[in-house]
Parts: sequence; C-alpha cells; structure tokens
Amino acid sequence: MKNKEEKIAKNRSLDITAQVLIKKALKEGIQTAWDRLELQQPQCGYGELGLCCTNCNLGPCRINPFGEEPQKGVCGATADTIVARNLLRMLATGA
Repeated sequence: MKNKEEKIAKNRSLDITAQVLIKKALKEGIQTAWDRLELQQPQCGYGELGLCCTNCNLGPCRINPFGEEPQKGVCGATADTIVARNLLRMLATGA
C-alpha cells in the first residue's frame, strides 16, 4: 500500500511537500481535487478544446472542431471567439 501511495503522490505532484500531504490524504481517505477530477472522467471533448460556450441563456453552444456544422454559436461567435472569451474569462477570475 505504501508503494502505491508513493507512486500516486509522485504522479500528482513534483513538489515533495505536496507529496507528503497527498499521501496523508490517501491514508486518511480524504478526497482531493485529483480524486474529484478522476470522478469527472471522461471529460467533455468540446469543453477540453474550449469550444463550449455558456455565456448566455441560449446555450450551451458547441462548435464542431472538424469543420462540420455548427460553426457558429447562437450569437454568431466562431470557435476562435469562443476560445478567446473562455480564456479571458478564466484569466480575469484567476482560474
């Protein structure tokens, strides 16, 4: 069990101090962000590419990354616009 915890901790962080805390959380059964991420798998392909827009109440709009329809959201936003909006929104909120 110790080797398994060690391997998981090293896989989750390069920081030695963080690895100590990760191992402690594993031993005590405390759920971490990594555990919650695993529970969310598989992730939405549109969201992973940044091609999902939830900025208004008419969405979510999803742009097809393979050149087929839809190529624009309800508001007319293209894939580039949606990706830029999502990136700027995350940067502005500190995500």
